[in-house]
Amino acid sequence: MNFPAYIAQKLAANQKQTFSRFIIRLSVGATAVGVAAMIITVCFVNGFQQTVAQKVFNFWGHIRVQHFEPDKSLMAEELPISRNRQIETLLSQQEGVVIQQAFATKSAVLSHKKILRGFC
Repeated sequence: MNFPAYIAQKLAANQKQTFSRFIIRLSVGATAVGVAAMIITVCFVNGFQQTVAQKVFNFWGHIRVQHFEPDKSLMAEELPISRNRQIETLLSQQEGVVIQQAFATKSAVLSHKKILRGFC
């Protein structure tokens, strides 16, 4: 028989109010509360992640076609691309595509009450 399991079983099954029984019950309870807290935390994080992802998709869309820029860190703005009817036709034929829309981006620096903020 496994000696540590035998000792643990004897301590846990003891009907007398001993200090070791109290410690075992306290540790089981603390472990249960900790696991419950982690499960609740993961549920909140997953909910927030899905909400943030949905907000980003609502703003940017699920697919974004743009000019390939290997060294984008040197440029503040994206390079424009010309519209291609073949790509638009191919995208519109895909199942689940509801709308296609062209967009433009422009970098700016805004100031309000002596506070400067840069946006790309």
